Amino acid sequence: MAIVGAGLSGLFAARTLDRAGVWVLVVEAQDRVGGRTLTAHLDESTFIDDGGQWVSPNQDRIVALAAELGVDLFPSWGEGKMVLVRECERRPSDGLFLPEEGDAADEATRAGKNLAPMAEEVSVDAPWTAPKASEWDAQRLHGWLRDNVASKRARIVLATAIEGVFARNATPTSLLAALYSARCGDPLVPFTAAEDPGPERRFVGGA
Repeated sequence: MAIVGAGLSGLFAARTLDRAGVWVLVVEAQDRVGGRTLTAHLDESTFIDDGGQWVSPNQDRIVALAAELGVDLFPSWGEGKMVLVRECERRPSDGLFLPEEGDAADEATRAGKNLAPMAEEVSVDAPWTAPKASEWDAQRLHGWLRDNVASKRARIVLATAIEGVFARNATPTSLLAALYSARCGDPLVPFTAAEDPGPERRFVGGA
């Protein structure tokens, strides 16, 4: 069996098949493995992750895999202000929105709380079986946001959070795909968490 791509998904699939006794050939276009994870080592103790790097709360499977491989994790630094860029201007902020952006934060929270129960209807193993799968798959995420979120800034932040898992696909994101990513991951946590979910973690030595 051939697997195209030696990113984490391809490597994990290859290992699973190999353990099941299936002969596997992994084909990779680059001269390295890892896909969207890429670590630059500046010296023996200093590294920079240029690609995927964080483990969020409740992502237990990747934590278990790291433990199985003998890779330790450490709490990611998260104190201090965020740095936002507005019209090429650097703006420190206490959160995802600036004070002058009005009720954008409240709108994003309301939209996140509306999307969360919709995502709960999407099966992780068979998203196409959701009661409204056909309707949601025919609708675009940005269309739903445009129809349900008045604040442009709130729409941008929500879309960025949800579509980040797709690494900015060139093709439009369907509402079903967006809900599936929300069901599998944590893009809505900043807008729905009743309390601090705890720090994200990173891998000692790099992802």
